[in-house]
Amino acid sequence: MNKVINYSFFLIYRAYLILFKKGHISLTSYITRNSRVNKGCTVRGGKIINSVLEGKNAISKGTVITGSSLGFGTYIGEECRIKDTSIGKYSSLGSGIKILGGHPIDRNISLYPGFFDYGNKYKQIVHFKTSKLHIDLQVHTAIGSDVWIGDDVKIMAGVTIGDGAIIGAGAIVTKNVRPYAIVAGSPAKLLRFRFSAEVVEFLEDLQWWNMDENWLVSNANLFADSKEFMEKIKK
Repeated sequence: MNKVINYSFFLIYRAYLILFKKGHISLTSYITRNSRVNKGCTVRGGKIINSVLEGKNAISKGTVITGSSLGFGTYIGEECRIKDTSIGKYSSLGSGIKILGGHPIDRNISLYPGFFDYGNKYKQIVHFKTSKLHIDLQVHTAIGSDVWIGDDVKIMAGVTIGDGAIIGAGAIVTKNVRPYAIVAGSPAKLLRFRFSAEVVEFLEDLQWWNMDENWLVSNANLFADSKEFMEKIKK
């Protein structure tokens, strides 16, 4: 019965998004009632569970987003698993990206999920404890704005990836990534920074992704060169 109600809600919500929010939601998609999908979003066969899409986001088939938020303009490729993660604006995520972990290794005596699981993920195992995992053991992951993440990247839960960072395809990210850093490898290591320290500091202060769309359109021609961009915007 609940499945019928949920699917009926999805069909109504889908029609609302298409008619009034100018979005495109495929019939193979799934959006829960406590999610919020804003204007201009495209969901092609993905699942949006307890999550917020700020607007003009694109989610590709097979991707599941749970308990997360996506900033304006951010897109995510196919077959990704994004959980308990906040993602900034205008970030570009490839396919096969997964947020891993969230396993309580420091406090629990046993690592067996029968002692701490806080959902229905492991229905067939032996359960010794029915209470939910304590909130302070749940881990949140943060990905900044203007971040580019290549295909098949794995990110450990609790990591923070700074604004403007680049994560090379296939990397395993186990530690925080500084703003505008380029990292790659397993585990991911710093290769270099995208710009000089002066430009990075300027971009961190400016936070261009928080500008309105009119400002971005007016200054889009400056985005091809960091030095010219900084010189013109400073004036």
